Amino acid sequence: MCIFFRIRPTLRLTLVAFLIGSCGISVSGQQPPQASKRIDAVVVELSPYGFSPSEVTHTPTAFFILIHNISGTANRTLILTDSNGRQQRQVMLTRTHPQWREILTLTPGKYTLTETNHPTWKCTISIM
Repeated sequence: MCIFFRIRPTLRLTLVAFLIGSCGISVSGQQPPQASKRIDAVVVELSPYGFSPSEVTHTPTAFFILIHNISGTANRTLILTDSNGRQQRQVMLTRTHPQWREILTLTPGKYTLTETNHPTWKCTISIM
């Protein structure tokens, strides 16, 4: 099943490159490894108004997270905390690295992604 949605051209290129790699498609003509594993992708944009979407739900399996800074401000610090307030990740987004890309495996619970200078900007990640 394919789902189409409107997405910025720069982010579209990143997603296409990721999807090509994750589907085991070889650009160089070499055979892809036979034991390739599918993984979900979660895409969140950080705009001048906060995170979009503001809520994400996923199963307790590994997933690729892509946070793309389109806020117009180069330096942003993102913090991912669990429901007990413990910091799980801290990531700097800069002009040269405006994205956070990582494969995460989180235990069931609720997590909050915030930007340090804008504590009201939140994205809730629910792992069920």
